Amino acid sequence: MDATDSEVEFRLINLGLSILPPMKMNFVEKAECLLDVGGSGNMSFTIIVAYRGHLSSQALQQALVFLQSEHQTLRITLHWSEGDCSFADTNANVPIRQLKYTHFSQWRQVAHEEVRQRFEDPALPLWRVAWLEGQLEGQLLLTFHHAIADGVCGMQLVNQLFSVLEQLSNGQSPQPLGCDSPSLSLDSLNGLTEVEPEPEVAPAPREDKNYHTDYILDEIDSGTTDRVIQWAKLQKVRLNAVLFAALLLAIRRVTQTTYPIVDASTVVNFRPFLDPVVHKAVMRLTRICVVTPVAMDEYDDMATLARFIHHDLYARLAAGEHVVNLKRLANRIKDCETSETIWRRARIPVHQVILTNVGSLGFTGAYGGLSIDKLFFVANVEPAFDSQDNWILGAVTLRGQMYLTLWYLEELVDETTAHKVLSEMKRILLDL
Repeated sequence: MDATDSEVEFRLINLGLSILPPMKMNFVEKAECLLDVGGSGNMSFTIIVAYRGHLSSQALQQALVFLQSEHQTLRITLHWSEGDCSFADTNANVPIRQLKYTHFSQWRQVAHEEVRQRFEDPALPLWRVAWLEGQLEGQLLLTFHHAIADGVCGMQLVNQLFSVLEQLSNGQSPQPLGCDSPSLSLDSLNGLTEVEPEPEVAPAPREDKNYHTDYILDEIDSGTTDRVIQWAKLQKVRLNAVLFAALLLAIRRVTQTTYPIVDASTVVNFRPFLDPVVHKAVMRLTRICVVTPVAMDEYDDMATLARFIHHDLYARLAAGEHVVNLKRLANRIKDCETSETIWRRARIPVHQVILTNVGSLGFTGAYGGLSIDKLFFVANVEPAFDSQDNWILGAVTLRGQMYLTLWYLEELVDETTAHKVLSEMKRILLDL
């Protein structure tokens, strides 16, 4: 299919994928679905892949259909009945929206469109692809409902996609990935529902203000990334803590935030916690946030702040705070709380900053005649955000180079301020 100036949407030819028994939804996945309808936004995220090389329409279609044949979660949709939801199988192929590639920053507008669009068609799977097609370069934007994927397994899916494309370009049949696994169920989560009752939430429903999330991207070269990693090792802290410390200091210096205590919320992926045999490539979601309160007036030194965040986070993990959070989430689903109630419990305080770090990817991004040039991600967070002091940093490292995306509310934070925050964070890291 030739690219044109107007956008073209098409669906792949139905190849008759074999359908497994319906997948039972675990409580984390159900919570994501209820959160999705509890606010005015949605719970979607988009992975952006800037690639180089020639990519044909036929090869892309074949590779995507093959991935659907390998991952059951890529061929399920949502069934809603009286406010409750469940997974349902679909034989539909993943939708592709095709656009003409014009320039690198084109990803930003397309990501805005993709991530804000709900997955409302009950016949379609819970992911879709936008393809910005150029002659020898382009971009792929893979958007997922958070009920079926997170950033970690989504990045692994990108590697699988390009590996299949390489096999097809060599005239080979794609090899089975062997990465599907039995679905998790509440029966496999014994003991997770025994926890003290949560306090009642405020009865008033959340007021959705129709804010919109915007994103800016920056990157740190491989040499500097390596120095930051070595500095973290010298301080005996994880890279997450270093990134968080630099982000918090940058926010304080640029915005002059007046909150004495900031909640530094780290997204922790606990898929192995529930089922150690599940490979991270399997598209099943189990993640939770652990919050570290930071007294910002007490810190102006990177090393001290990074060590505090690191030790506080791991102390909370050792104390089982993540388990308690999972238990509480299980109880909310078990007690059939409404989507609005779950929303009110999950709302982000005005003084909370979030870090979601996918980490260092274990693949090179080279696939014969195709290669990944840049790889990063954004998410739809407007229904959760409420304040100009809410920020999220998304981080991923590919080939030793770090890509950073900063997410903020465009109605409350001007783009210049956002660029200053990310530039100041980068300067702090460069000075280590």
